[in-house]
Amino acid sequence: MDIRKVKDFTGKVGTEFMSFLIEGDKLHSAFYSKVEVIMEDGAKKMICIKDDTALKGIAEGHTRAEAIKKAKYFLKRQKKKQRAASKN
Repeated sequence: MDIRKVKDFTGKVGTEFMSFLIEGDKLHSAFYSKVEVIMEDGAKKMICIKDDTALKGIAEGHTRAEAIKKAKYFLKRQKKKQRAASKN
């Protein structure tokens, strides 16, 4: 998902519970943070948040509440970036 194709954020957040096999035999399960966006073509999508420090490169939490908190924090950072860009 290319963030440059995102037109706007709706403010809605969510999670998805996913499990992955790691190194072929270890199961990793977590709640993954998602935010709703409006794409350039007008379509609304729930997308996962990129996090380079996470195991699969997607923002995650051990609980649903933790994943929601990360998604809300991501939206807060994006609003700050948009305000800073509009001032310039």
